[in-house]
Amino acid sequence: MNIKKHLDTSKPLTPIAYSYLRFSQIIQGRGDSRRRQTAGAEEWQEQTGIPIIESMNDLGLSAYSNAHVEKGELGVFLEMCRSPLMKAKTESRDVFLVVENLDRLSRRSIMEAVKQLSEIVDSGVKVVTLCDGQVHDQESMNTLQGLIISIAVMSRAHEESKEKARRVTKGKRAKVDRIRDGEKALLTSRVPFVSRSWMMGSPWR
Repeated sequence: MNIKKHLDTSKPLTPIAYSYLRFSQIIQGRGDSRRRQTAGAEEWQEQTGIPIIESMNDLGLSAYSNAHVEKGELGVFLEMCRSPLMKAKTESRDVFLVVENLDRLSRRSIMEAVKQLSEIVDSGVKVVTLCDGQVHDQESMNTLQGLIISIAVMSRAHEESKEKARRVTKGKRAKVDRIRDGEKALLTSRVPFVSRSWMMGSPWR
């Protein structure tokens, strides 16, 4: 990744970076997701020579439900992007946010995802996506090509999560139906057969 063309050499201070790691299910932390995202950020730091001063992690927080913003570290970072402190920081040095893909930041609807990315970029932070080597900044977001790339990635992420949520809901409904069918079958099998002749002769009739 050629990061030099994205550096503003007129700024007096050396560039810095933040990294962000996220996955939706805690069980993913036992797989390759965490290792892959961490290794990617470390490799980027080594290649560019830009220090990652803080690594943010939202483990087990969904970007589709927005839990990572409401409860996680990304929400704190977004608040920082809205503050004068970040504006002052990006005016004196280049600040990067390193993520594996844009879907780590959001899996919400396109409008919401674009708004969130724009908010980060408008603060002066440059978002690096390791999967494709793209740098999303104020310049790229103001070009048709850059905007289309961002929208395409975020649209695909949203549709994937939407379909997954639909399948999960459908699966839960099917499970409930199976439980209900099983309960009916169990009750039916336990109810003893009582003949009419027995009932007629029963002292409790």
